[in-house]
Amino acid sequence: MISFNSSLKIILLRKKTIINAAGGIVVNSNGQVALIKMRKYGVWGFPKGRINENESPLDATKREVEEETGIQEYRNTGIQEYRNTGIQDLSLVKDLGDYQRPSADGRAIIINTRIFLFRSGQENLSPLENDSEEAIWVDKEKVSEILSLAEDKEFFLKNIKDLEACEWEYCKRI
Repeated sequence: MISFNSSLKIILLRKKTIINAAGGIVVNSNGQVALIKMRKYGVWGFPKGRINENESPLDATKREVEEETGIQEYRNTGIQEYRNTGIQDLSLVKDLGDYQRPSADGRAIIINTRIFLFRSGQENLSPLENDSEEAIWVDKEKVSEILSLAEDKEFFLKNIKDLEACEWEYCKRI
């Protein structure tokens, strides 16, 4: 059996195509994590996607989280039109770092993904984009069971201590 690292080296030797992506582990006030099911591949994962040209990993993550879950950084309160006067629904906790995985469709592509940890006060998930078929909140204890890709599971389990250090009691008071 070839390990991921061996597979990664073989792919990189054949073709050096690397795509940079970014995504978020979003925790709600009940301590649950947002997961999305990608329509194209039918796999469960964190909201994430490709970083556009001239876009920072953090900005790409905020965009992807909004597109795939409906969670906006700021929700309009109806008092004023300006986005920055609303209620903050997506609050950055920590940059969790990067991980690499092969493309879900089997192409000789390595996806380098930066993941950020967020808190959110929003309870309802409603994907704005056709990329995600479904978005759900999952108890943190069940997240690794639902994630489809081994690299997502490994990254989540490696960072569970950071999630627990997210002060779950604080997250419940959002």
